[in-house]
Amino acid sequence: MKSKTDKTDNTSKTDMTSQTAQSTDSEKSVKDRPSVLMYLPEDVRQDLDIRFDELNARYKREHGEALEKNRDYYPAVVEAGLTGKDVEDLLDI
Repeated sequence: MKSKTDKTDNTSKTDMTSQTAQSTDSEKSVKDRPSVLMYLPEDVRQDLDIRFDELNARYKREHGEALEKNRDYYPAVVEAGLTGKDVEDLLDI
């Protein structure tokens, strides 16, 4: 028979495993992620590219390194659209 502490220990281990899996996901190659093909109007694609260049320049000034379109920018744009959050906040700019 398990005690309450045994149950707590197992929950903590599960939480730690989940956190470890999340941190290693961001370290994996973006090519290991599922891909989504989108058909966008040309003006929207151009706006995405220009906005990336603007945010990337700001990010480089503030953090000393470049953003990656597929690893950083596109997921932030989609999350911002789905949640109403600001892309700059999601990218820490």
